[in-house]
Amino acid sequence: MNFKKFNRKTCIRKIFVMLVIPFASNMENAQAQISGTTLSLSKALETAAANYGIIKAKDLYTKAQEENVKQVKRQYLPALLLHGQVDYATANSVAGSYFSYGFSTSGSIDAANNFTPVYGAAGMGAIQWVPFSFGQYAARVKESDIQLQLVGADAEQEKFYNSIYVTQAYLDALIATKLRQLQLNNLNRMLIFQNVVAINAKNGLRPGVDTSFANSEVARARLSVLDAEKNEAEQRNKLAGLMGVASSDFQLDTTTFLLSTPATTLAPVTDVSANPLLKVYAARQGLSEIKEKEISRNYFPKITVLGVTEGRGSGIMPNGTYDESFGGGTALRRLNYAVGLACTFNILDYPRMRAELGTQKFRTDAARTELEAQTLDLKNDLTLANEKLRIALEEMKQVPVQYQSALDFYNQKLTMYKSGLTNIIDVSQSLYNLNRAEADNAISRDAVWKALLLKSSVSGDFNSFMNSIKTK
Repeated sequence: MNFKKFNRKTCIRKIFVMLVIPFASNMENAQAQISGTTLSLSKALETAAANYGIIKAKDLYTKAQEENVKQVKRQYLPALLLHGQVDYATANSVAGSYFSYGFSTSGSIDAANNFTPVYGAAGMGAIQWVPFSFGQYAARVKESDIQLQLVGADAEQEKFYNSIYVTQAYLDALIATKLRQLQLNNLNRMLIFQNVVAINAKNGLRPGVDTSFANSEVARARLSVLDAEKNEAEQRNKLAGLMGVASSDFQLDTTTFLLSTPATTLAPVTDVSANPLLKVYAARQGLSEIKEKEISRNYFPKITVLGVTEGRGSGIMPNGTYDESFGGGTALRRLNYAVGLACTFNILDYPRMRAELGTQKFRTDAARTELEAQTLDLKNDLTLANEKLRIALEEMKQVPVQYQSALDFYNQKLTMYKSGLTNIIDVSQSLYNLNRAEADNAISRDAVWKALLLKSSVSGDFNSFMNSIKTK
C-alpha cells in the first residue's frame, strides 16, 4: 500500500456517505410519507417505532441472546479433538516418556549421539464428554433462558414507553393546535369589538379612551396568538423528534381526540401485573435465583467420559535401521487406544462456594425488594390515575355549562355596550371569560384522554387506550 497517496479526508468522506446517507434517506422516506396527509396517532406510532434506534438496538440484543441460548444448549455435546503432525528431526533420545496432546511417547538410549534426520508422524483423536453434571448444565440452560426473558422484557418495555411518549406528544401537539385556533377566534372577536368601539367613539357615543383600551386589548390578543403559535411549534417539534422525522410539517387528526371522548369502559383498574417494567424486575429476580442454584451446583464433582486413539510413525525402524524417505517416516506403524472415566472434586472449594452463594442470595433479596417496591409504586400510581380520570370526567361535564354561561354573558355585555348601558371594562372581562371557557372546554376533553393514557401506561395495557379510539 502506498501510504503517501492515502487521502485521509477522502476516507472520512466515504465513511460519512456510507453511514449518514442511508439514515438520512430513511428519514426522508418517513417524512415523505407523513407530509401533506393527515397524521393519525397509529401512523405516528408506526413511524416512531420504525425510526427509533434504541428499539432496533434492543431487538438486536434479543436476537443475540436467542443465539446464546442455542450455544449454551449445545454445550452438552461432547468435545471431539483431532490432531495430526509431521516432524523432521534427528533420532537422539533417552529413556522416559512425556505427555503431549493426550498421549505418551518413549524412546531408548542410543550408544552415541546420532544426528541423522528422519521423518516422523503422529495422529490422535480424543473425545471428552460430561454426561452427568449434577444439575450444572440444566442450571446454565435455565440461566440463558431467563437472560433471554430479561432482554426481551427490556425491549418490550422500550417499545411500550415509546408508544406512551409518542401518544403524549401527539395529544400535546393537538391541544396546542386547538388553543392556537381559540386564540385566533378570540382575536377575531376583539377586532369586531374594536370596530364597534371605533364607530361609537367616532359618533361621539363613547369617549376616545375606549378606543385606546380596545386597541390595547387587540394587541394583547395578538400576543396571545403568538404565544400559542410558539407553543404549538414546540409541541409539534417534540413529536417530530420522537417520530424520527426532520420536519414538523404534518397535519394532525383534529376529528378524533378534540371532538370525542373515550368509548370504552372507564371503570377503575387495580391490576398492574401487565406493566412491562415489572416484567423486567421479575426477570432480574429470576436470573439471580437461578444463579444461586448454579453456584451451589458447581461444588458437586465433575464426572467426565474420556476416550483417545493415537497412531505413531517414525523413520527409525525396529531393527535400528533408518528410512529417511517421507513416506517411510510418516506412515502410522503403531496404533493405541484408551478409554476412561474421570471424577474431579475440589473438596476445599466449599468455603469459597459458600461465600459466593451468600453474596448471590443478598443480590436475590435486593432484586425481590426492588420488585416489591416497584409494584407498590405502580399500584399507588394506578390509584392516582383512576382518581385523575374520574375528576377529569366530572370536570368535562361542567365546562359546557361554564362555556354557555360565558357566551351568554359576552353577548349580553356586547349588546348593552352598543346600547350605552355598560362600559368597555365589562365587555373586556366578558371576552376574557369567554376565551377562558373555550380553552377550559378543550383542555377538559384533552385531560380525559391524558388521564386514560396515564391509566393505560401504569396498568401496562396500552391496547385499551387504542381500542377506545377505534370503537368511538
